[in-house]
Amino acid sequence: MMEAIAKGNVRAVEKFLQTEDLETGPSAPSYLIEAIDWLPSFFRREYTPTEEQIERRNVIIYDMVKLLIEHGADINQSGRSGDTPLIVALSRRMPKVAHYLVEQGASVNIFNNRSDSPLMYASAEVDTIRLLLNYNAKETINHVNVDGDSALHRAYYPECVELLLDNGADPTIRNNKGQTPLEQARKNNWTDKADFLEKYMETYKTNGVDSDTLS
Repeated sequence: MMEAIAKGNVRAVEKFLQTEDLETGPSAPSYLIEAIDWLPSFFRREYTPTEEQIERRNVIIYDMVKLLIEHGADINQSGRSGDTPLIVALSRRMPKVAHYLVEQGASVNIFNNRSDSPLMYASAEVDTIRLLLNYNAKETINHVNVDGDSALHRAYYPECVELLLDNGADPTIRNNKGQTPLEQARKNNWTDKADFLEKYMETYKTNGVDSDTLS
């Protein structure tokens, strides 16, 4: 069955599940990760898929994930890198799959082996960030990974930055390079983000916060 999952063959998996149960427990296969992370086997590495092909892939993956969850697949079972199905879906830019996983009970506060959080992988999707926050990701909004980066370091678009700040993200956290999110944005030439954070810094200065910690 794992081969059918890896190939996105929903009908074959559905037929299998009519007579067999999924394995459960710590040693069970990572069914959902296998279902979500089959892009490399679907497209040759040197081949760039069209938007239509990517959308078709996403529909197949969504249907496969839904089928597996309905038959008892562990929604939080991680792979060797510690990535959960939610983290894999977010890293592959599959918001519909990610939203479904969260709504079905996927933890938004489980980190992978690099201590990356789901929020860090949602850095470019404001609707997904909002969803994660609504499901208690706010509890770990200032968590940092092995590089010392927080979700605010990872966020790219100003609307994502604003949403994180409005929910308690700390703009003074410095990563292992000694950079605040603002300094990192300047270094990487993320102009829109840097401009937004500079304006936000002015509010901190007005409220009596030392601006040297923010710039």
